[in-house]
Amino acid sequence: MLLAAVAGLAFLTACAASDDSESNGDSQGSVAVVNGKQISREDFDEQMEFARATYEQQGVAFPAGLELARLEQQVVKQMIQQELVLAEADNRDIDASDEEIQTRYDETAASFGDEAAFQQALAAEGLDEAEVRALLADNIKIQKLLAGVISEAGLPAPSEEELRAIYDEYTQQGGTDAFENVRADLESEAVSRKENAAVVAFVEQLEADADVEILLNQ
Repeated sequence: MLLAAVAGLAFLTACAASDDSESNGDSQGSVAVVNGKQISREDFDEQMEFARATYEQQGVAFPAGLELARLEQQVVKQMIQQELVLAEADNRDIDASDEEIQTRYDETAASFGDEAAFQQALAAEGLDEAEVRALLADNIKIQKLLAGVISEAGLPAPSEEELRAIYDEYTQQGGTDAFENVRADLESEAVSRKENAAVVAFVEQLEADADVEILLNQ
């Protein structure tokens, strides 16, 4: 799907931009308010439709009952996180250049094989070129911010103990290669885990410092 193509960040799957209107105490039509900015129910519904389509593509039944309620809470949380991360990128004057957006746009279009297929995907998602470029710009800004967060964290190189622990997981899952033969993969996995942990801690701090009101069930 097109939205999946333009929203390549692992821990933030929400793709739609939140509503730009400021909160005036009337929260009707919103699922959350983040530092005075409303996240609209319309955007939330779009994300739920995206989630439904993803389940269908994977051949998995869409949740119901308590599982659906958990999924809705997860989607709202992801949208809140995206709003906070984008706001922080703006605070740090992180931007996406026209050249960067064009490159990402061309890559996204090329992933569909030809222009006709790309335009068909746009139409199916109800998006125009300007909206796709805006989504790509947000994605670029988020990636730049998080790359900076990881760099600022000054993460140490993986220790031998960490590599051995990951190797134990690998063998418990049926892996049979010798430790030295998969050392490079183990190091890559260890670094990835450290980076993910740094990003999660950063986002959790943004959430802790923010004024967030969730209105999903109100």
